[in-house]
Amino acid sequence: MAPGGLALTAFPPRFGHDQVLQPSNPLVMWAYTDFSDKRYRFLSRHLAIQQTPANPYPQKIGLFNQHTICAYLLNDQLFVKRTHATNPLHYPDFGTSAQLFVNGDFCELETLGPLVKLEPGTSVAHVEHWSLRRGVSLPELTSDAIDHLLASSK
Repeated sequence: MAPGGLALTAFPPRFGHDQVLQPSNPLVMWAYTDFSDKRYRFLSRHLAIQQTPANPYPQKIGLFNQHTICAYLLNDQLFVKRTHATNPLHYPDFGTSAQLFVNGDFCELETLGPLVKLEPGTSVAHVEHWSLRRGVSLPELTSDAIDHLLASSK
């Protein structure tokens, strides 16, 4: 993605401590991931990372969400891709279905499919549903505002 935008992804549904006690999803770091980097914003239901041309240091994070969504907001343009994920035990990189990467030059939004064994002559498909909208804005960086923005892109 072009420099200067905001990458977004969603966490799986959140529940209260009294409702769900088991872990819900992996949040994966790479050796160079630094959560003290100010480009990260952890919100109640979303993760955002700003692509900043002035900051060349790479950052990467991955997570699992059955309803995987990655988005990139640049000025008034929004690119969204969605895919459906299955069991995180079948996914690479410690079970991630979505990965965000930034450095000083670009941002990468990656969705992953499950690892499969392909026999000769067989194939597999990884389907992403893309949308692109113009004339959008994110008035504040909150999960409610992001939910509203992403709902407008369906």
